[in-house]
Order: sequence, then C-alpha cells, then structure tokens
Amino acid sequence: MKGIVHVGVLRALDKLGIHVDEIVGTSIGAVVGAMRACGLSMSEMESIVCDLDRKDFFRIKILKFLVKGYRHASLYKGEMFRKFLADNLPKREFDELVVPFYCNAVSLETGAQRYFGGRGSREISLIDAVYASATLPGIFEPLEWNGEMWIDGGIVDALPLRWARAQKPERIIAVDLSVRDYRERQEYRRSLPWILFRAFELGQEALVEHNLHQYAGPDIVHIKPPVGHRGIFDFEELVELIELGEQDATDALVSHPSTRDLCDPEIRRHVEENHRLRRGYATIHIDPDKCNRCGICTVTCGTEGYAANNGDVLHRAEHDRCTLDGACVRNCPTDAIDIRFP
Repeated sequence: MKGIVHVGVLRALDKLGIHVDEIVGTSIGAVVGAMRACGLSMSEMESIVCDLDRKDFFRIKILKFLVKGYRHASLYKGEMFRKFLADNLPKREFDELVVPFYCNAVSLETGAQRYFGGRGSREISLIDAVYASATLPGIFEPLEWNGEMWIDGGIVDALPLRWARAQKPERIIAVDLSVRDYRERQEYRRSLPWILFRAFELGQEALVEHNLHQYAGPDIVHIKPPVGHRGIFDFEELVELIELGEQDATDALVSHPSTRDLCDPEIRRHVEENHRLRRGYATIHIDPDKCNRCGICTVTCGTEGYAANNGDVLHRAEHDRCTLDGACVRNCPTDAIDIRFP
C-alpha cells in the first residue's frame, strides 16, 4: 500500500505541467499507472484510493484451506482484487489507452519475464495484465494465461529501468519505494506471513540496488519517497501517503536539471522560494573510529563512491553519482557510514 505515493507523484507532475509520454509499472505501480493510462483524472484516482479498505481485497479462503490445506495456491481470494480492477479501469484493451502503458509479470514455470503492452504481449486484457503484475505470490492466485502461471513482476524487477531504457526516452522519472532507514532493525516476528513478506522486501531492495547501479544516469529523476515505515498492507492514512508523494516528487522534479525547465515557471518559483530543495549530490561520511578498513563499501558501491588505498578506505565527500540505494550503509559491519542528500 505504500505504492499509493504514486498518486501523489502524478499529482505533482500535473501541478508542474509535466507531460508523461509512456508509463511502465510494477505491482502496485502497475495498478496506479493503469488508472492514469486509462485517462482517469486526479480527482477520480484520489477518490478511488482514499476509499480503499482491507476488507475490499482480503477475504481468507477458510473452507478451501480446511479441505486442501497448503495444496491451495493462495491465502486470499483473487476475485476481489480482480473486481476492484474491473470496477476502476474503464479501458479493457491496451490499444484503447490514452497513454502507452506497460507492466511486468514473471512466469512461475519458466522464470521468464513479460512486459505486457509491449510488442507481442498486447493480446492479454488490461485487467489480466495488471492483476498478474500485482499478484503477490501466496496472497492471490497466480494468473493463468497462455498456458503459464504468472505472478508479481516485482519478484524479479521491482524498478523496471531496463525496460524504460529500452524505450530510448529523453528522460526517465523513476519512483523507488525501497528506501528506508538502513540502520533500523526490523523486529523479528515468529510468523510465516511476516517472514515471507520480509524476504520479499529484502529481495526487492537488492534488485532495486542492482538496477540503479546498472542503469542510473543523469537523465533519470530518482524519486525516493520516505515510505519505509509503512507496511505492505497498511491501509491507514492513505491521504498522507498521497501528500508525501506529491511533496517529494515536486522537490525532486524542480531541483533536477533534466526536468527543472519543464516545470511551470510560476509553480517552480514558488517551490524554490518556499522549499529546501535537494542539491545535485549526496554527502558521504565515514566515522574513522568505527571503520575497520574491511573494504566492503568499495565492493558494494556500484558508483565508485569508495576506493581502497594501501589498506585504507577513501570516499567521495560529495558524490554526484550516488543512487541513494543504501547498499554501503546496509552492508557496513561497523555502522561507520552515513549518507545524506543535502
């Protein structure tokens, strides 16, 4: 549910007058992206997401579990999620969309990834494609399509920069939900669902880290709303999430050289006068009393923020290529590293 911040990002784009030519979404990003691609207005989208309630999606299959036990494919009934999509996506086919749209899912049988909406993958209905992209394994039933079973694309590609790059755009606006306080420990819960969801989150963080290291560049506006404190199924205060997404996206879009000149001049001037905007670099701090010169940061960082030198570790105090994926902070065994975006 932290993906509701995508609605706030879209609100910021509209407010700043920035037009998006294509949309690619994964999981909850596919749901929100499909709504925009269908031509829904911001007021329509906000009304839909602000009325969301847990009971509208999650109804456990008690009877089937009693009969089949763990031989059943999912914990909850996927038809409730499908009904939500059918009720709120006015278009049914990719060719009917107002904005070109793509969403990814992965085959359970082959492990192959498919970007629905792309060439050769448009014969599926929009509802089926979005359902497949957002069907968390074990939560909803996989989608059966074209002789295969399909699940959430975030399992293999949580931030689909590779597909975005393949479209050869002038710029990419990427919304990354993996950000969190990497020094904060997650309290262990003796619960199978918690362990599964936590494993899913950790896998997503690693995948996002890899994608940023491989595909990041000066043409990417990397928006990282601070949503790490929210749970996967946290339906509380969704309006706050929208506002958070709008604020973070506005600051990023106005301050980034790739989009600054696209913003409405009056709105941009107001934001620059009233907000403390980001600079174009991150600052790296290493506590010399904690650092044990193990060199893990030099191996982990994909943007050359660190370097080994005769047994010592050098770092860039101001690093304009940092992707803020937190890999160096998370993997430092002595908590010696601190990264900030001034």
